[in-house]
Amino acid sequence: MESRIRIVGPDTGPEMDDNEWEMIGASAFNILAGVWLIFAPFVLRFSDHRDITWCTGIVGSIVALIAVVRVLGAHRIGGLSWVNATLGAWLIVSPFMFGDAGVAAVAWNSLSLGVIVMGLAIWSARATKKMLAHSHG
Repeated sequence: MESRIRIVGPDTGPEMDDNEWEMIGASAFNILAGVWLIFAPFVLRFSDHRDITWCTGIVGSIVALIAVVRVLGAHRIGGLSWVNATLGAWLIVSPFMFGDAGVAAVAWNSLSLGVIVMGLAIWSARATKKMLAHSHG
């Protein structure tokens, strides 16, 4: 049995189903991932690697912003999640592009957060697709 909660919002209609909650949950975790990416170079002490520090901070800011937009109302715009999935893929390759793949903190942070961001974004996009199919069917 599908649970439904009555919420009225600009893009949600009168009710939200489980798929919409999945999208919100995945996007909410991407907010946390984005915030971590902003602070990671300083916490993990690789801020002296300027290029990857800027890259990580900018990507983290974009990931968090897109995820906030998804949570706050852009529930039907799955393309935003695909932007975050692409940014997750960029995080995975960025240490190699900037020549910092040999720095353990950079490599582990970029690889793990890239996989997390990409996975959550794909989960969010798929939940949106199922939600839209359910609302039209």
